[in-house]
Amino acid sequence: MKKYGPFLLFLLIVIFVYTLKLIAEYEEEVPVWEYVLSEDQESYLIKAYSGDEESITIKETFNKKPIIGFHQDFVMPFRIKSLTLSVNLEQFNLDNNYNIYINNLVIPENSKLKSISCSTRFERSSFELMYVPKDTSLCVNSFLGNNSIKTFDVHPDNIYYTAVNGVLFNKDISELIYFPSQYESKEYIIPLSVTSILAEAFFEQLSLDSLFISESVTSIGEYAFAFSNIETITFSPLTTIHNPGNYIFREMKSMKHFDVPDSVTELYGTFSDSYIESVAFGENSQLTTIGHTTFQSTRMLKELTLPKSLTTIVQTPFNGSAIEVLNIQSNLTHFSNNFMSGMSNLIELNFLEEQSNLFYENGIMTINQGKDIIFYLPQDESVTTLYIDDQVERIHDYVIHNRSNVMNYEVDENNPYLKSLDGVIFSHDLTQLLYYPPSNTSISYQVPDGTVHIADFDYVYRLQSLMISESVETIGSFAYTNLESVVFLGESKLEVIPTYAFRQTKLMEIVIPKSVKVIGYGAFDDTPLESLEFEEGSLLELIEPEAFQDSLLKTVILPPNDITIRSKAFYSDYLKYVYIPIEVTDLEENVFNNTTEIKFYLEESFLIEELNLPTFKSIILVNQTVEDFLEAIDE
Repeated sequence: MKKYGPFLLFLLIVIFVYTLKLIAEYEEEVPVWEYVLSEDQESYLIKAYSGDEESITIKETFNKKPIIGFHQDFVMPFRIKSLTLSVNLEQFNLDNNYNIYINNLVIPENSKLKSISCSTRFERSSFELMYVPKDTSLCVNSFLGNNSIKTFDVHPDNIYYTAVNGVLFNKDISELIYFPSQYESKEYIIPLSVTSILAEAFFEQLSLDSLFISESVTSIGEYAFAFSNIETITFSPLTTIHNPGNYIFREMKSMKHFDVPDSVTELYGTFSDSYIESVAFGENSQLTTIGHTTFQSTRMLKELTLPKSLTTIVQTPFNGSAIEVLNIQSNLTHFSNNFMSGMSNLIELNFLEEQSNLFYENGIMTINQGKDIIFYLPQDESVTTLYIDDQVERIHDYVIHNRSNVMNYEVDENNPYLKSLDGVIFSHDLTQLLYYPPSNTSISYQVPDGTVHIADFDYVYRLQSLMISESVETIGSFAYTNLESVVFLGESKLEVIPTYAFRQTKLMEIVIPKSVKVIGYGAFDDTPLESLEFEEGSLLELIEPEAFQDSLLKTVILPPNDITIRSKAFYSDYLKYVYIPIEVTDLEENVFNNTTEIKFYLEESFLIEELNLPTFKSIILVNQTVEDFLEAIDE
């Protein structure tokens, strides 16, 4: 025995070491759970999981107390593909998870689950069956965008829901709550017990080709069929529905034709962004109101005839539509002044009933006894001059937004309100520049002396250079134009450069007049601006948020004033050098991009922490004069 003693001892040591190694490896592979006590200290919540398994089962207890839900900080790892809930889990509330990527969800038949929160999103999950236990209430938002569920299965004693052939209803089957996105049949008829189709019930429905809505349905929630692939939706001839929910057919790609039931009285946003090709109203249509965005951005709808019952059009129902021919068979008694706005594809407009509140002749639509022009549809695109007769007092801004053929305005000499000068419309006393023709061929324009106010230059694309006379005190917006140069002449009286004034123009340089006290929100946002100069004696007091955001400025020298500069005013990846005089007193946080290396030159010793200057990758140089600064950046 003694002969084998050393060998046995060695063998035991080897076995012991190997066993420790196995234990260590086993412990590394065991899923690691972290729990926290609930508020009543009688149960646990899952705070974290850091195991490597793709398939996990939630334990029923920890330290002999039930595990009832997830802590608000819990994050479901993307690697988990299969999840089995325990019987004790009462709350499925993944508040800190945008999406859950599981393809197998197992809920025990006798589960104590009480709720699935709206913050628990199954949009990216791919399980096909959704089981609803006895005491569970759902949030439909949890399933929006899910493209995999084929059927719902509800416990027979659930007090909230019933599943009929896989479709989720309320308990008495009077409300259709949610229709599975991958329903196995191509056709479906709404049961006669149903009176309401709830909001988003068929949202992103992928499997159905046709749907029949029975006469029992009296209400449909907003976005009910939005983004779905349903090709045909038919209402029973006996339907009495009056006001289908807003945006119910929004961005539907497969439905090409729809017959609006005669009982419908209001449409709001109904076909917005959809691919509908024709919309028909019956002779007995009761429709009275078309609301905002009803036909907005309809890509395929070329012709539309509105019913004889229509009296009211709210805001802009046709904006961005492809409609070329619009027929109005009724007398419109109530409408927004801009109801025709955004109809850039319109070729033919026909009023088949005499109008009491508007007048349409020779392509010009007016209201208020001809004083206000609210729409212009040129009868001949080759005619580039718009004639304004003697009774017109106002041209609404949106009239010519999409009428790029207008090169000149001509105002009747007897008009007491307006006057044209070189094809541009002014107030009769020439103090206000009101309308600049969108297709005027001049690339340069000088605002005449005596002009005090310049209105918006919306949709002016050919003008590249603008000279503003010293008499101008207020200006509108020149945003989204092709302006490359703006020069303020003489001793400017301008005090405010307004919000978005030159946003997304092509300005590369600007000299801010000394009279300017305020530079508005986003005034030069997203321009190729490379040079910014403030006139000597500047009175500047305030630079609003995002005023020079995303410009190409590399250098900024602020004037020596008591200036407040708001958040992201100079937020740009290009900025390299900033000179800040001692007089500048108030810089909000994030005025400059914190991730960009910027050299800040300060005129005197500042309390730097009070200036909210970024510290990440930034260099602060103090006690610098403007001359020092200019010399330094030249080097």
